[in-house]
Amino acid sequence: MRQYSLDIATEDKLRAEIAALKRELASVKQEKANLEILLENITNHPKSQVYQMQIDLDQNKRAHQVAAITQSDYFQQLLAEVELLRASNNFRAT
Repeated sequence: MRQYSLDIATEDKLRAEIAALKRELASVKQEKANLEILLENITNHPKSQVYQMQIDLDQNKRAHQVAAITQSDYFQQLLAEVELLRASNNFRAT
């Protein structure tokens, strides 16, 4: 009868260890899923940063191009002519 008690105790101990291992496995699976999500976010995030940087660079380039055009002598001359034409049209309209 004593041997039977040892077997029950051993069985209970093994069941407790199995339950603990199942909990640990579930925890590891959850951590793995979280890490996979994190990895996906990390790998996708730099792409969006690079895309945003390209947009910023394009806007900066466009702003410099516009500034170069609007500050040119030719553009300033055209503006002066437009103002002169507007003034002469306003003079005729009155």
